[in-house]
Amino acid sequence: MGGLSGDSEEWKTALIEEERARLKVLQNIDAGDEWRAWWAAVENVLRLYERVVHGHENYGPPPKEIISILKELVGYLAVGSIPGPILAARKEGAHKPGPTERLDIAIAVLYVAAAKDGIWRAQFIKIDDASPVKTAADAYGVEKRTIQKWINKYGVELFIPGQFKSATLAALMLVAGQRYQLAGRSKRAIARRDRKRGECN
Repeated sequence: MGGLSGDSEEWKTALIEEERARLKVLQNIDAGDEWRAWWAAVENVLRLYERVVHGHENYGPPPKEIISILKELVGYLAVGSIPGPILAARKEGAHKPGPTERLDIAIAVLYVAAAKDGIWRAQFIKIDDASPVKTAADAYGVEKRTIQKWINKYGVELFIPGQFKSATLAALMLVAGQRYQLAGRSKRAIARRDRKRGECN
């Protein structure tokens, strides 16, 4: 496993979980669930290490095994071939939010928090919006209860790369809302898919 310059239990746990998931994959190379678990563990390691890049933490580098595997996979993608570990992780049907969608959700949660009580992100950020939940719901094309569910699930202790001011966060929220809708997560997109499924049945 990679070295630790910051003696963080969270970082240690992430490295242990990645190694454990990697060993399970080697024992069952064709299991999609095992591959997805390993990819999730790798994502968590890289997410934590991203904090180092942005100067928020002081962890050691990711394990060399992760770097070697990712380098090989990228090599396949570079020549237009989708490698087995990626194909094996594919899953049909509805998916949980991916990294970009989770970032968009985080921005919505922070926007509401900044409007209600203000938040600290290198500086105090306060947004002038009397109805932030409705504003975010309209921007993302979702119900207000969806925004509230995100707030209850994630809270405001979310890591978003970079620093920003009130005006920047407000602009980020609008862009994130558009991106979220384009990803097909809005209530309109969901209703459209439900209609199509009904027509096919």
